[in-house]
Amino acid sequence: MKSVVALGNFDGVHRGHHHLLKAAVAVGIKEKLTCIAWTFEKHPKNVLAGECITKQIMTNDMKYELIRYIGVDKVVFADFEKVKDLSCEEFVDKVLVQELSAAHVFCGENYTFGKKAAGNAKKLFQLCESRGIKVTIIPILQSSGTDICSTRIRTLIEQGKVEQANLLLLQRFFIRGEVLKGNKIGSKYNMPTVNMVIPHDIVKPKSGVYFSKTVADGESYISLTNIGTRPTVGGTEENMETHIIGYHGNLYGKIIDVHLLKYHRGEKKFDSLDELFRQIEKDIEDRKKWNG
Repeated sequence: MKSVVALGNFDGVHRGHHHLLKAAVAVGIKEKLTCIAWTFEKHPKNVLAGECITKQIMTNDMKYELIRYIGVDKVVFADFEKVKDLSCEEFVDKVLVQELSAAHVFCGENYTFGKKAAGNAKKLFQLCESRGIKVTIIPILQSSGTDICSTRIRTLIEQGKVEQANLLLLQRFFIRGEVLKGNKIGSKYNMPTVNMVIPHDIVKPKSGVYFSKTVADGESYISLTNIGTRPTVGGTEENMETHIIGYHGNLYGKIIDVHLLKYHRGEKKFDSLDELFRQIEKDIEDRKKWNG
């Protein structure tokens, strides 16, 4: 069966990606074609470098869910190693024609392909046109006069500017992970937290306290999240702990999503646990009053 193919890395599935994918889905429905998003299992820069030099905004399972939610029928996570040395012509013939049976291709105006990124969107248009394949090139969306791109969003997250990053994303930035057992210090102060580790290949937000929303067992709760080393209790390793306001269940071993909504304050070392938890009490009250 012929298909409409959306090409891109799609990290973060931001507003620009959403625009491109929705356009591809619309054509697929109109022309009764299978809509396929073709992306990479690993970021090309990381494959070429042999290490994780570009942190991702989300994991592949999160990316898959969001792309499918838009209406795409199938998501292909390609092995960059297997295509990186293809010439532009070979990429079109082997991937688009033979593998995907493409009748219509969508890409962003800054799309590159082929060995050493030799091909651009214009080259793709020319090669596909000669093979009877339609190509739609989607202009890059802008916000405040600047291109919406994954690199910009990563930088905002690293700077703690999650509110600005969230405006560029299809959804609010969130971290998914398993709830691990902690030292239960918070429970002694009637402020239990769920502990998680940020995946090593996911962009790390600036250390500090965030207003957050936590989704657990299909329910959404307001919450407060701290990212950092917890210096007051002598911590040295990066940790993420979230107090879910009003929640009293047991989440150990479960997978939850923590959405970061607003940077509240920086992490600091307090003189005592009592002082720390007095501050957390104030943070919780601030979170309850915030209507963002």
